[in-house]
Amino acid sequence: MLRLWHLWADAARQTIQYPMDKIKDPARIQEAMVADAILDYVRTNRLPQKDLDTYAGSRQFTMPVSEAE
Repeated sequence: MLRLWHLWADAARQTIQYPMDKIKDPARIQEAMVADAILDYVRTNRLPQKDLDTYAGSRQFTMPVSEAE
């Protein structure tokens, strides 16, 4: 099941345009947050996105990453 979420997150990230405004388009922000969280959980060699705008903070880099798939 995690592999399917991983594929969805990769597809969703391809359509995301940064920066975003969480007031004007909260559904898009939530989709981006979930996609980023899934990919951060699955991948160990993640790189930070540029121009994240209003929702991402430094906390995302301190969360543990799964080594299992």
